[in-house]
Amino acid sequence: MVTKSITSSLWYATLGTLFFFKAKYFSIPFISEMAAGEGLTTETPFVYYISFSMILLILLIFSILRARKGASVVMPVFGESVLLAVFLVIGSVSSVLSAFGTISWFSLFIMFEYVLLFYVSIIMCSDKKVFRLTIRMIIAFVALNALLIVLQKLRGGPIGIILEDISSGAFGRFPTETPGFYRPGGIYFEPNLPASLINLILPAALYFVLTHIKGLVGVVLRMSLLTLLAALIATGSRANWAIGVIAMSTTAWYYRQKNTLSTIFTNPRFIVMIAIVLLMLLPTIFSRISSIPISFTGDTGGWQFRLRHITIAKDIMSTNIFGVGLDVFQYHILDHYSPTYYFSHFTAPHNVLAEAGSATGFIGLGVFISFFVVVLYRLFKNFKGDNAAASGINAALLIGYATYLLSAQVYPWLFTPPLSELSWIILGCLYAKTAAIKK
Repeated sequence: MVTKSITSSLWYATLGTLFFFKAKYFSIPFISEMAAGEGLTTETPFVYYISFSMILLILLIFSILRARKGASVVMPVFGESVLLAVFLVIGSVSSVLSAFGTISWFSLFIMFEYVLLFYVSIIMCSDKKVFRLTIRMIIAFVALNALLIVLQKLRGGPIGIILEDISSGAFGRFPTETPGFYRPGGIYFEPNLPASLINLILPAALYFVLTHIKGLVGVVLRMSLLTLLAALIATGSRANWAIGVIAMSTTAWYYRQKNTLSTIFTNPRFIVMIAIVLLMLLPTIFSRISSIPISFTGDTGGWQFRLRHITIAKDIMSTNIFGVGLDVFQYHILDHYSPTYYFSHFTAPHNVLAEAGSATGFIGLGVFISFFVVVLYRLFKNFKGDNAAASGINAALLIGYATYLLSAQVYPWLFTPPLSELSWIILGCLYAKTAAIKK
């Protein structure tokens, strides 16, 4: 019992440190001679880190092995495990061949950490109590950050608490299409990140609202849902707006079939509160929607450099059978392409397929896609029909996970903490429903 308690405590501690991404950072300056020769002198450092969550994860695994002595965990992930192992092997080959081998090996280590989180999540969340508290912790964190986003939007900048990232003078971002428009991010500099986090847990938050209608808990949950929606709009993340609409509509449709929806959306007070939130944020909505045409034109258009990054990724895959290394795209283009070609956006590709493909080549990309095809096939198969897997919060988590896959098509979310880690944890929670502990 004591060992089990320690294991659970380590799990919650690991989860907690992931939220704030506390780590010891190390960086090595890198300036491309080619980019500098064309006037792009911005320094792009190699960044390495040792996070507290890594250390806690190691301790957690030892604790699990000790706690599970004499028991075996039967998990329906054989096909997925083979594909993950093959992808890691291809990543190793890519790292050996990469001109940026050090950072590629480090990124491969991070990918291995994600895989471990996936398996650990399956083991830990096979316990119903741990599963419920895990989901509630994730929702609570995202909701609190959403509240901070709303306060930042109202103030027009940071509110001055220590949790806010102070790396930016006017915390948040000002989009290139509308430079005077402030986009808050809570404790993160990049507002698209918390927007994707909100979508990840938005269906689950709606589920909790639907199942806790009355009393103080119901009031708190409804206010939390409104805060999440307000924060999502305040981030100005247009792609995430669209994804959020799809997620909420799908969630509403699903639970409508379960006859649990009408009790909240026929509540006049809740409808009025939603209307007030929309009216207050109408200028934000109008500003971002009106600037959509600009994003497809000119050097500052957001979609311009995204499409160019995909084109470069295709070029890399056609000339490098194993890619150029994990998470080194942004360094590779500095040395091989003129900054004007990619509009001086030396970042990871804003598309997960371009990220994986440029890193590991066509072979690695094929394995990567195959893994997620198997994952989605298994999950949808398990959720088909009226069974335990398709009941309760599980469907909401599946919809939330789908939002991550969608947002990863337009943002560089393959190696972006804490979203990357939390997506693997949510996936592990979903798989935990079909895991069994066999003595």
